Order: sequence, then C-alpha cells, then structure tokens
Amino acid sequence: MPGHADHHMLFLLAFVLGTASLLRAVSAWGSAGYVLAGASAGVGLWISIESILFYSLGAVVLGVAWIWTGAERWRRGSVLYSVTTALVSALALILERPPTDWGSTGLDRISLPYVLIPTLVGLFWLLVPRLDRTLGRAALAVAGAVATTTAVLLLNVDFFRGPFAGVDPAVRSLWLRNVPELQPIFFPSTPGGAVRFVAFLALPVLTWVALGRRVVRHWGGVGAALLVVGMLYTVMALWESRWAPYAELVAGLVLAAHVPALYAASARWRPGWLAVLARAGLVAGSVVFFPVVAAGAGAVMDQPLPGNEAAGCDPARAVAALPPEPVLDILAHVRHGPRLLYHTPHRVLASPYHVASGVLEAYRIMTSRTESEALEGLEARGIDLVVLCPVSDQDLFDPTIGGEATLFGRVLEGALPRWLERVPTPAGTSALVLRVVPPPV
Repeated sequence: MPGHADHHMLFLLAFVLGTASLLRAVSAWGSAGYVLAGASAGVGLWISIESILFYSLGAVVLGVAWIWTGAERWRRGSVLYSVTTALVSALALILERPPTDWGSTGLDRISLPYVLIPTLVGLFWLLVPRLDRTLGRAALAVAGAVATTTAVLLLNVDFFRGPFAGVDPAVRSLWLRNVPELQPIFFPSTPGGAVRFVAFLALPVLTWVALGRRVVRHWGGVGAALLVVGMLYTVMALWESRWAPYAELVAGLVLAAHVPALYAASARWRPGWLAVLARAGLVAGSVVFFPVVAAGAGAVMDQPLPGNEAAGCDPARAVAALPPEPVLDILAHVRHGPRLLYHTPHRVLASPYHVASGVLEAYRIMTSRTESEALEGLEARGIDLVVLCPVSDQDLFDPTIGGEATLFGRVLEGALPRWLERVPTPAGTSALVLRVVPPPV
C-alpha cells in the first residue's frame, strides 16, 4: 500500500533471488549461485525469521539430490549454501542485537537458533564422508537432521511453535484473529473469499496442472523439486494466506522459464507475419501479465477496512497536525501503531510486533467498565492522547461487555469522561483525537 513501510516485499525479494540463484547454480552458475542463494537466505532471516522455511527447503532439495545420486557437486553446493547462510545470519545477529544479547534464543527476530541451524547443516556437509550406498547416505542425512533438530530444541523447546510462541495467549486471541495474512485464504470475517482465492492461488494451481509434467520432464529432479515446493506453498496458503505470494512467485518462475521456448516455437508459424504477431504478443503479455496479476492480488488484500481508510479515518494525519513538541504517548488500535510512529515524532502503546504486551494493555484500558479503572490504566502508562477510528476499531475494542458500556463504548456515544477532551482534527479525517487531562488531586 502506498506510503506504508512494509518488510514483506523485502523478504519476498530475498526469496526470489535465492530461488532463482539455486536454479542457476544447478544449471550454469555453479559456486556463485550457491553463495548468492545462501546470502539471500541469510538476509531473508534478518528481515523476517519466516525465511527459515525458504532456507530449509533449499537445504532439503540439495540434500535429497545428494542422497539420490551421491554426486560430489551436491555436497559441495550444500556446503556453500549453508555456510554462506550461517555467515550472513551471524553478521545480521551482530548488527541487530547488542553483544550482551548475542546468545538470545528468542524466536520473534534473528537470534542464536536461526544462526545455529545453517551452521550445523554446513558442518554436517563439511564432515560427511563419501558413501556409495543410497541407503547409507539417507541414514546419515536423517541422523544429521535429528541432531540439528535436537540442538535447536535444547536452545529453545518452543522453536517449532514459531515467532508467536512467546506472545501472551490473550494477545493472540485479540489481535491475531483479525490479521488477514494469518488466516486461511477464505478469511471468514472478510467478504470475497472466493475472489481472494482466485487472485492469489489461481495462477499457481493452473501452472501446476498445465505445466507440471513438462517441468519434471525437461528439468528432471530440479523441476520435480520446484514443483513440490510450489505445491507445498499452495497448500500452506490454504492454511495461512501469507504463504500465497510464495506460491505465486514459484509459479511465476516456472512460467518465465517457458517464455523463451514459446518464443522460439513461434518462429515456425506461417505465414511470417503471424509469427511476428505471436512474438510481439508474447513479449507484451510477459511484460504486462505478471504486474497485472500482482496488482490484482494486492488490491484484493489491501481493501480498506470499513470505517477506516474508506471513510477517511487517518489517525496519523490527525496526529501529525499537532505540534511536534512535546513528544506524546498515544493509545491507539494496534493497526495504527506503525503509521503513527512513521509519520509523527510521538510514541505508541500498541504496535503489531511479536512482543505485544501493549496490545493487551490498550484493550484493557479501552474496555474498562468504570472511569476510575480506565484512568488508572492511562496514568500507569503515561498516556497523553487516545486516538480512535470509531467504526473499524470495534474489531479490537468492544463497545459493551456483559451489557455494560466500556470506555470505548462511552466515547462512541459521545459521553466523554471529564478527564478526556476532544482535540480538533484536520478536515477530511474522521479520526477521534482525545487528550487525557487528569483531574486535579
């Protein structure tokens, strides 16, 4: 979305570079491709730890190729891929955290477990002996995977619960239930589930059906691996929407690889003008098709929430109109946190980051059923402003609980407590900006 700082495009770019580099390493680039793929995986881990799946899939594909063939090229490629990932992720850890935190085992950002995995895998490939029997290679690879998994679990037993393992369960139920990318592709609380499915998964599904056999026939084991990875991401997207772009990107790589073959085949068309027309259409279609698909999928995902952008509720714009000094502490919906931080000099209580205790505190304050309880919470966190979008914020803040109006509900009704005063906002925004003015002691 224009004007929104978003890390998703960065680690998707890392995924594309890494996947394409692995493919080129197998076919043409050799060592340079494995190093670039490993560097992409390491940078991806720095941006978002969900890139551990991308790294792991690459390591598994190379490992299976070694088990199947026993060829030295696969062992050497695995060394370069994993060692480079380990070095880049270690550098990211050093840059991201202070020295006293280098041993952190937290799961919400780059930490020791994410460096340990490629390090141990790289050591395995450096030390693995030459084995002639496929069964022996498979047994050794399984033993290495078990040893690596055990070491990681000894560091953090919750590793496979993912980055939200340390988040308060109450926060998960309040916040994450309303995050579209963490829901199935048919997100029940968002209209147009079928449209979302077509926008995100029609291209991958059609690609696997139409070109699956051709990919395996022409690319052999590499094609089979690419097909399996693409299908895996497609199935995962049915569980969580955030995996759909990966499926689209793998399908895009497959389609792009077929463009030169189609271009060459068009030369046989007769009469000649028909071949020229076909080539021009193929080039134009290739240039236009992928951006149009991406834009359509993005438009579906970025539909404004009711009462928010659609109704002109822009909390950041409303707060940016205030004087920059003094710096204020703001209570707002978790969704508004990043824009308030990015566009204003002020601080926020709640933002959509994995360590999200502020989300729960904001909820407790706004759903307080007595004024004294709400004021106590605001003063405890030193809140200066309360910023709300009256309609869309109801997906987190309940107007009533057990038949009783909450602070949020009273604000919606215009029954402001005596210690909240409304601040004028610029024309064109429906955001409510309320200043906390504690009553005299």
